[in-house]
Amino acid sequence: MKVFGSVADLEKASGEKVTDLHKHIVDKITFKCEKCAGIMQRVPDVLDTWFDSGSMPYAQMHYPFENKEKFEANFPAKFIAEGVDQTRAWFYYLHVLSNAIKERPAFKNVIVNGIVLAEDGKKMSKRLNNYPDPSLIFDKYGADAMRYYLLSSPVMMADNFNFAEGGVVEALRKNNMVLWNVYKFYEIYAVETQDFASLRTSDNVLDKWILFKLEQLIFEVTDKMNDYDLPRSVRPITDFINDLSTWYIRRSRDRFKGESTPSPLEGEGRGEVGGDKEAALATTKYVLTELAKVMAPFMPFIAEQLWQKVTGNDFKDENKSVHLEEWPKMQLTITNDELKNNEDMELARKLVERILAFRDEKGIKVRQPLQSVNIRKHSTEWTPDDQIRKIVLEEVNIKEWKFFGDDVKSSDNYWAEYSFKNSDEEKYSFQLAIDFSLSEELILEGTKRELVRSINNLRKNANMSIQDRAIIYWQAESEMVAKVFAEMAKELKKDTLSNEIKNEKSEGVDIVKEVKVNDEMVWLGIKKV
Repeated sequence: MKVFGSVADLEKASGEKVTDLHKHIVDKITFKCEKCAGIMQRVPDVLDTWFDSGSMPYAQMHYPFENKEKFEANFPAKFIAEGVDQTRAWFYYLHVLSNAIKERPAFKNVIVNGIVLAEDGKKMSKRLNNYPDPSLIFDKYGADAMRYYLLSSPVMMADNFNFAEGGVVEALRKNNMVLWNVYKFYEIYAVETQDFASLRTSDNVLDKWILFKLEQLIFEVTDKMNDYDLPRSVRPITDFINDLSTWYIRRSRDRFKGESTPSPLEGEGRGEVGGDKEAALATTKYVLTELAKVMAPFMPFIAEQLWQKVTGNDFKDENKSVHLEEWPKMQLTITNDELKNNEDMELARKLVERILAFRDEKGIKVRQPLQSVNIRKHSTEWTPDDQIRKIVLEEVNIKEWKFFGDDVKSSDNYWAEYSFKNSDEEKYSFQLAIDFSLSEELILEGTKRELVRSINNLRKNANMSIQDRAIIYWQAESEMVAKVFAEMAKELKKDTLSNEIKNEKSEGVDIVKEVKVNDEMVWLGIKKV
């Protein structure tokens, strides 16, 4: 028996030119045996074709006849990927041949995907038509949503996975739509911002917090990518986008508008309003730019669109792309101040969540201001940064942050108490006491907030932008509503971007609606100036 390792060897032995290695051609090649003078013919059996697949590392480089140095520099492979059905096929034969030839494994890392099944758990079948057309999914929701949905699913950990179109919709809603809303908000107020290098000088706790969260994101995604753990690499992106949108951007809205005011807890405040606006814009620009880089391997299309828009390149230079940028570098050291600021902010969010739940249980809307909340951490007073205290009070719409005294439980007002630990299960037990009594002044302010909300909803329905000014028309029998319009007209005009407020009905308005405010009907009309 003779085994040939190359076409050249076969041609030399047979004296024939070999141009086709298909079985029916090679079977016809014969030659005399060097030992017995008999005629040698090809063995009719065929070797398992997986040996061909397992020979891929050598065949693709024509090794050992060519590219020896290149092969040795790249073998074994750092990473391969295939389905779980290849465990006893390609993966196995790669190692069999590699150990036989090179005495070492064929690859160092592998990502194994499971099988994508129909939503009912059955095998996807054209005959049964039990799965959506992928091209229609791409057209409807975009490739990024599909990519995120699958990358974050158990199918990337070798488990079978029931594909549901609703999962793609959720990925689109939580990632692409939320992120693009963040960008569109930033775009409205974007101006020439300071250099990124000076961002960490911001005194604003929200800036410090979101930059800390960004560092956490970069670390976590990098760490899991190094472990070839795709689901745990992509999932933190959704959490970060949620933090960016629902906390940082929402709590910074007045800063973007240049309307942020010093905290009543701070006395004269911390710096100029204009500087605070610039810090918010610069921080957001930096965060969006770095976030685009982190998202690029997983959601390449929205990452590119975001990066092009935020950097100002806007596809003008075809040689510039987020996919040509270096991977974000992590901050090497985290200071104690940064750790404390992050911890205080996370605890503040927990407090807000609990206080809002208490308000809901009591049936008092968030737009209705309350007078005071008493907060105590464990056995001592919690004294976070004044800015964080201001954020908590504004978020829950409460006027005062009081110390927890002995007279709290004896109060005739409605109080509630609650204790909890933070997400890391550290020993931070809190007690809360909330004064739910409503003075006429508080009710007046709550009514104003209800009116502002109703008027701004009318502006939205009339497709008015923040550049548009309006005249507000109103009619109501409620004395409280009339008092709000009379005594708080200046604030109403500011909060609704209005030039005038008139107590009359007019047929020349752009949009009208009757709304209920504190169980009283109010006729509202808006006319664009």
